Amino acid sequence: MPREAPVLERFVSYPWYDGPEMRPAVNGFWTALRPYFVAAGIPDVPLTLDRARPYAQDPDGACLFSQTCSYTLFTTARDQFTVLGAPGYDAPGCVGTRHRSFIVARDTSYVERLEDLRGKTFAINEMNSNSGMNLPRHVFSRGHREGTFFERVVVSGSHHLSADMVATGRADGAAIDCVSFALLQRYRPMLTKRLRIIAETPESRTPPFVTSNRTKPAEVDALRAALRAFFTDPATRPARDAIMLSGIEFCDLKAYDRVMILEKDAIRYGYPVLR
Repeated sequence: MPREAPVLERFVSYPWYDGPEMRPAVNGFWTALRPYFVAAGIPDVPLTLDRARPYAQDPDGACLFSQTCSYTLFTTARDQFTVLGAPGYDAPGCVGTRHRSFIVARDTSYVERLEDLRGKTFAINEMNSNSGMNLPRHVFSRGHREGTFFERVVVSGSHHLSADMVATGRADGAAIDCVSFALLQRYRPMLTKRLRIIAETPESRTPPFVTSNRTKPAEVDALRAALRAFFTDPATRPARDAIMLSGIEFCDLKAYDRVMILEKDAIRYGYPVLR
């Protein structure tokens, strides 16, 4: 007889804006959201957020709810997730469910414009990030010389660490997602006071809320219904405000096509790699 597939333990996470200083607020967000999933009849809703799993990866189909980078949906996480919707944030640089990255420099440095970063060290969170790599690549594609703009591009591992690298002089500039920057202003104000915004990238949709692409259609509908109830209930406002969530726009992967349009535009300018 064929063996039955093992039952997977489902997980939930909120990795995109879950810096160390913000974790109590993020935990509060999940504590407020979870009852809406339960009330929608979704089974086996985890009690706590999973912070151990690799970011933006779900090869075994165990993800019930998470947030992921829009660029990975077309690259390393292709066909792993179903988009539930785009969240809105009440942060400078955001317009509805669209956001952008800020190009920042140290407040005491001479760097005042993009050209001043030529031949310098630039920090990004990940090479596979929309806000960290794809959006700034589009900006610097107009000024590269033979495919190069910087002396060195360093990968920090997170927007928070990129900001810290600039503030401490280990990098001359960085690309910081505007929501991350606003959260740092709230939770680590002494860090952002040491930074100066010198430019902004084009906008694209915010990192989407997702579920596994193996989640059944009826359950996808239930997740969206739960999210709609959560975002329209005045009682959840404090939990949302704590992490700057302002709303949600329900959409699918097609709503994120602009991510790849920006990549193609940079390639057309002869700048396929941020460097």
